[in-house]
Amino acid sequence: LKSYISIHDVSPITIDETESIIQLLKSQYNIHKLSILVIPGLRWNKHQIEKLKLFEQNGIQIAAHGWSHKSSSLKLKYAFADLTASAVPFCLF
Repeated sequence: LKSYISIHDVSPITIDETESIIQLLKSQYNIHKLSILVIPGLRWNKHQIEKLKLFEQNGIQIAAHGWSHKSSSLKLKYAFADLTASAVPFCLF
């Protein structure tokens, strides 16, 4: 089974969880075709930007996902999948 996974809404607050998900997908599920949809207009520090560059150097496609990703009319529901030791939120529209 071939899969291409995209991780949405990557931000300074979710970058560490994103890294954990990437490691899990690669090591346990042999999924290497990944893209991350990054919210660029947030306050990224130098360490987080370096982490994004490292993701790209390791073959992860990076795409901009809105500038600040703010919306007052969008309603999100969350489902939780226990992929790691902690529950990871996935957006369902």
